[in-house]
Amino acid sequence: MEVAQSVSSPHQTLELLARDPNSAIRAQVAANSVCSPAVVGLLSSDRDIWVRQAALRNLSCPAAILDGMSGGSQRDRWNVARNPVCPPHVLERLSLDPDRLVRRGVATNISCPDTTLGRLLSDPDPDIRCEALVNRHSRQHTSPAREADG
Repeated sequence: MEVAQSVSSPHQTLELLARDPNSAIRAQVAANSVCSPAVVGLLSSDRDIWVRQAALRNLSCPAAILDGMSGGSQRDRWNVARNPVCPPHVLERLSLDPDRLVRRGVATNISCPDTTLGRLLSDPDPDIRCEALVNRHSRQHTSPAREADG
């Protein structure tokens, strides 16, 4: 399992491990930040929910996969909504999702467009309004100098 999660693992090794019968190993591959978009895309449709979730949260997940999976199960939509590389039009669509957890994922997404956050500020759920406000507020009060100070 260590090889599956190592950022120094060769791409060919990760490709082989993506077909491992052990779902825990496939999930580690799906979460690996150096995993290729092609392998992440393959794992995004894995039969195991934990593998799919890891793939949908991976920053290497292709935009087309995120777009397609945004119509999937509640958990799939939630993981798509939380991915910072999720395309703005997908976040916009998911901000209207009937499931509050999915909308909350959009509200907490650091890449959520301001217009979408603005809409979520009027969401019927107070937790979502709060998350959208915190997200918007943190952007307005983060300057490049502050980020460098870490």
